[in-house]
Amino acid sequence: MENPLATRIPTISSTGPIPPFPPLTGWHFDPNSADAVDNVDNLLKKNVTFPDGVNKVHNQLTCVEEYGGGFFSPNTFKEKKGLICYPKSGTEWIKALVLSAFGMLAHKYIYKPRPSSNPHLLSISTCDCFMLQKDHDIGLKRHEESRIEYYNGDAIILIRNPFECIFLTRYYQYNYSLKIGGIAKGNNDSIAGRKNLFIENEGWGTFVDEQIELWENIYSLWIKGVKRGGVIHFERFHADTETELLRLGGLIGLTWIDKNRLDCTLNRGRYTQNKGQKFPHSNDQYSPAQKLQISGAIDRVQLLLMEYGFDPIPTEMYEFYEPTY
Repeated sequence: MENPLATRIPTISSTGPIPPFPPLTGWHFDPNSADAVDNVDNLLKKNVTFPDGVNKVHNQLTCVEEYGGGFFSPNTFKEKKGLICYPKSGTEWIKALVLSAFGMLAHKYIYKPRPSSNPHLLSISTCDCFMLQKDHDIGLKRHEESRIEYYNGDAIILIRNPFECIFLTRYYQYNYSLKIGGIAKGNNDSIAGRKNLFIENEGWGTFVDEQIELWENIYSLWIKGVKRGGVIHFERFHADTETELLRLGGLIGLTWIDKNRLDCTLNRGRYTQNKGQKFPHSNDQYSPAQKLQISGAIDRVQLLLMEYGFDPIPTEMYEFYEPTY
């Protein structure tokens, strides 16, 4: 008998450009399995919100606690599926929604599996208790060999406006360099360095050249090579979270979701980061030439999406985009 509190996830047609992942019929999510895996508490706190529009707060999507959250049983997923994207494409928010709505952890690709710190618990890197894992693949500098064969071409491709991604990546890399150097964000050296972040002859011009090439390369490769899964767009996810979340569930093979859990996720999982307050710079740091350069890359990826039959980029939602053809 069907659960009266369940919402059926729309079936994704296999007559599109590629089929979705195989249906997870008979799949068994075991909340107790989370107790057998090391580092579980930290991973469950990856539910991130910005309740005041500025400050990050962990563990706010308490749907996980109310309706169960954790992992599938160990050894459920020997073969992983990729969540492929260029950095800063919004994966932390989408991973939190997937965990909160479906009880399914989406982890990340781990280059070197790490043993568990507790001999009585399984390592998250080897437990095979999650299916979907974030991977920037060749979207990272000096990562020239793709893992498309590692995933057997099975992936969800997440695309976000590169004007936004490159801006956020610039900040992330700078803050990471401060952390590695042991420099506090508020001291004079960090403030002086931040002032030069978006000056073209101080590295910003080269950075944009490198990053837009990486953005275009990762999507060009995967659009041509993905065999099962699909394409999702961050901006559409932001604009209509319920529709896109259910569509994502269909793409990864889920067939139903608890309605109360879905409502909980939608009510508490709104993306509310206020970029203008979070960063001291305006996000309009691109010269006219850079805007045309990035727009050209967007148009080339758009043509590939159309050629291979995928949903097009919602360029009407892309700030700074200017058609180049």
